[in-house]
Amino acid sequence: MAEFFSRAVDWVRSLASGWDWTAVRDHPAWTALWKTAASPEGAALIATTFAVLGLGIVVGYLWARPRAVAAAPTEIPAAEPPAMALPPAPDTAPPPADAAPTALRSILRQRGLAPAAVDARIDAFRADLAAGRATLDELAAAADPADETDVMVAAATRALEWGDFEAAIDALDKAGARFGTAGRRMADAAEKRHLAAVRAATLAGDLEMAQFRFAAAAKLFARALALLPEGSDGLIATLLTRQATAIFQDGTVAEAETLLRRAVEVTERLRGAAHPEVAKALSRLAFVRYAAGQPAEAEALYRRALSIDETILGGDHQAVAGDLSNLAQLLLRGGNPAAAEPLLRRALAIRQAALAPGDVEVARSARAYADVLRRLKRPEDANRVLADAALARRQTAEGSGPSLPTLTP
Repeated sequence: MAEFFSRAVDWVRSLASGWDWTAVRDHPAWTALWKTAASPEGAALIATTFAVLGLGIVVGYLWARPRAVAAAPTEIPAAEPPAMALPPAPDTAPPPADAAPTALRSILRQRGLAPAAVDARIDAFRADLAAGRATLDELAAAADPADETDVMVAAATRALEWGDFEAAIDALDKAGARFGTAGRRMADAAEKRHLAAVRAATLAGDLEMAQFRFAAAAKLFARALALLPEGSDGLIATLLTRQATAIFQDGTVAEAETLLRRAVEVTERLRGAAHPEVAKALSRLAFVRYAAGQPAEAEALYRRALSIDETILGGDHQAVAGDLSNLAQLLLRGGNPAAAEPLLRRALAIRQAALAPGDVEVARSARAYADVLRRLKRPEDANRVLADAALARRQTAEGSGPSLPTLTP
């Protein structure tokens, strides 16, 4: 190459030394060109020509420069792990043993994490990977072909083994949604079956009670309580009362009392301290407390029940008549007919005002009131009450005559 340039220079020198520059200067073409250049028009033409040539040189340089810069590497690129191939179709070769950690390392490097941070996260990921695989195994065991969760879990497992985290996340998200829908559906079905089991056991217990087989009934009511699903607190007090009644009838007063106290607590929690259902629970507990030999506590419970019903339902409600009768019977058994008389009179008046004269509750109240009148040595009043009640029943049956006059407290 050096020899070639040397010969080229010698050739140019010999050509220049043999050139007749005088002939060139005196040539007519050169003379005409010089005259043209000396004129204003010629000078402008020459200047324009040189400007166009210069602009062409600049544009050519700028157009070629970016290509040259891009083509010339400025630094050696850092070594990166090869890109992960897409997970193969099922029944093909298994993924490399370290595919998932390798893929995660590539992702973390692309996010600009320091090498030490990448290594620490990869070590933690390797430790977590076993737990992740165990979770996928549990999901596979719970999957069901009916809702295609088995396909989604299998896809998530395969994607994770190949390090395709986006595909694994997508499959797990879809599987989770399907599992949630199926779980809610199964929970609803399970709750309905539990409630059906509760109703079946309760009805069987009621049939045992009808046959006076109280111990068997108590067991069935206990089974119904155990089968109650969560959120069925409204049925707890009812079943506790049934079970307590069966146990009480079987002769176990203490256990019945425990169940009824629990029924009162449950009802108060659900309904509030002043509610007619609480009054009913208190009356049942009062009955058992009297049977257990605690008349003073029983009376306090009856009076509390009466106060609740009078406040909530009003003084002329049938529940109030029942509370009055219960309290009066307790006082009679305690040897205090004078205190019981106004209570029974008021109970009869409430029932006369609300029920037909021939109603069984009116007849029962009339007999109870007549009985307390006899205890108070008022047989004429007792006979009058019974006679009026009998007349009212006959007139009601015949469809004529006035109803029984209402007794005033």
